[in-house]
Amino acid sequence: MARKLMHLCDTSTLTDLKLFQFGSDQYSTKLSDRPILSAHYTIHYVFSGSGHVRIGNTTYPVAPGSVFVVFPNQIRQIIPGESTPLGIHWLELDGEVLLPELLQLNLTPNTPILPLTVPAGTGKTAAYFSKLATSGEENKAHQLGICWLILGALAAETAQVKPQRIGNQRKYYVSQAIDLIQRCYMQDITVEDIAAYCRLNRSYLGKLFRDETGKSTQEYLIEYRMEVACRYLRETTAPIGTIALSVGYQNQLHFSRAFRKTYGMSPRDWQKEHRMQQAELSASQQEE
Repeated sequence: MARKLMHLCDTSTLTDLKLFQFGSDQYSTKLSDRPILSAHYTIHYVFSGSGHVRIGNTTYPVAPGSVFVVFPNQIRQIIPGESTPLGIHWLELDGEVLLPELLQLNLTPNTPILPLTVPAGTGKTAAYFSKLATSGEENKAHQLGICWLILGALAAETAQVKPQRIGNQRKYYVSQAIDLIQRCYMQDITVEDIAAYCRLNRSYLGKLFRDETGKSTQEYLIEYRMEVACRYLRETTAPIGTIALSVGYQNQLHFSRAFRKTYGMSPRDWQKEHRMQQAELSASQQEE
């Protein structure tokens, strides 16, 4: 693999959108890329060649004009084709607005490919990626502005199906919020992220959510994470820390506190009690 361009960016003081680095890579037909664990969101645009990208356990074909996104904590590997080198522009981002923007395009960890409606190498998406990749040491605010333009171009040039509104507006917004929670509970999403995805003020979404479900948005998010955690505790032997990360908690202590508040006992005690109950049930069934 021959890396052509890479630039590091310091936008750590920003919260809405942060640009960490960007560049342009060309992958040799004789040498595949090594697997890389992504720490942030990385958006890729294929400008030449063809091949495949492996994200997690799934492999996707890519060709000129392909756009794909690697979410945080996913493993990515680029596999070039046999004919020509695979050229890819990319940028590594994070920030409060990014997850809602990606979800609005129906991009998730399980659906990372974004189809565009314009021919490869044409349109604003291709132009902005090329402009960023060759911007060198220009003003960082200017480079961040190009990132916003790329997000806008992706939305304008995709045929990706977006959620359709239903008759009852209140139910629509709540269903949007629930859908986001159930798809992205494993990410470090907040109530602010959910409200931004629904294009609503946090307080107003909270009122709608409580009117429809009897719970606050935060309560529903925590309860859903705890339900998934219980399934992991029942069906796997994964460490508590791994389960905490799998349901969106970076800190095991915070996860244990939330679990105890919900179920009145620690995750480990809940797991022991459940296994004892299962063993007793199995023994009684065998006696019958």
